Amino acid sequence: MAKHKRSVMILRTWKRSFSPRTWLLIILSAALLVTGIVMSITEVATNRVAPPASRAQLIPVEWGLSSAELLWVRNRVIMDSKLEDWNPVEVTNGENPRWSPDGSRIVFTRGHNVWIMNHDFSARSPLFNNVVTEYGAGAFWTPDGRGITAINRGNTRQVLLYNLKTGQTRVIHDEDESPFRHYRLSQSAQLRSGGRYLLTFTEDRGHRSIIIDMREKRYIANDSMKAGDCAPAWAPNETFLVTTRRARVRPVYITRFDAAGGTVGRSRYLIGAGRSHWPSISNDSKYVLYSDHVNIYIWRVGLPVAGPRHGIQLTYSLRKDISPNLYVFQERR
Repeated sequence: MAKHKRSVMILRTWKRSFSPRTWLLIILSAALLVTGIVMSITEVATNRVAPPASRAQLIPVEWGLSSAELLWVRNRVIMDSKLEDWNPVEVTNGENPRWSPDGSRIVFTRGHNVWIMNHDFSARSPLFNNVVTEYGAGAFWTPDGRGITAINRGNTRQVLLYNLKTGQTRVIHDEDESPFRHYRLSQSAQLRSGGRYLLTFTEDRGHRSIIIDMREKRYIANDSMKAGDCAPAWAPNETFLVTTRRARVRPVYITRFDAAGGTVGRSRYLIGAGRSHWPSISNDSKYVLYSDHVNIYIWRVGLPVAGPRHGIQLTYSLRKDISPNLYVFQERR
């Protein structure tokens, strides 16, 4: 009885604490919240509608992706499927899978260690240990496929290069060396132009994506990159990079790069509606893939977009599909 009286007194106190107008706003806010939940449930139910068995049916024929094969991660398990004959299979435990430049091998991470396997998922073996793997980092192929780069987890101011032939690892960049600014690095360690340029990211002095000219010992970035654009990924042909805009909505932006002059252009909207993560670029530099933290999307570089929108949806599992990496083979395998 005493508890009931206390509850009634509390309710009366709340009623006196808010004006009728405030109560109206509270009721309207609650109604909007319920409406949003219902819409989200409806969207989930809609996404559960089975997509075509071939993802090629979703993609314009002129894109030429009938021989493409997709790697991605679902709940820390590496997944694989061809786009033409869509049949997702669990490959192995791991994260951050990336095709080699010739498509013959795959590098990936387990914990903070770097592993490698053949394109048919055989011969899985560890390479080297203690690298940064969070937020899409992990290991990256050198353009010639002879080495693998990663950020040293024991000293995140260093970038490591593993030589696949000798099995030796060495430091190729150190932020503690003059004239660099002692940045702690994360998210990316991608080399281009024979090892002259390094694409990376730092959270120091504000989030920023940066290209490091290791020959001239200088940083290259435009205003958007300095303002916090995240998750940088470099096209294999090194003519552009993509990032995600650091804002309430996080679409994918594209930035042109001139290797001869060592300059970047203005960053421009490419694709994405809402929050976009883990962008990557296909081996032929024609397609950008990304995740909205649930499903994976693809878009063709250079294709005009009328207003903010997502690309073509590839996965419909609603189980946190992330870290996409696409290889377009010359013929079906």
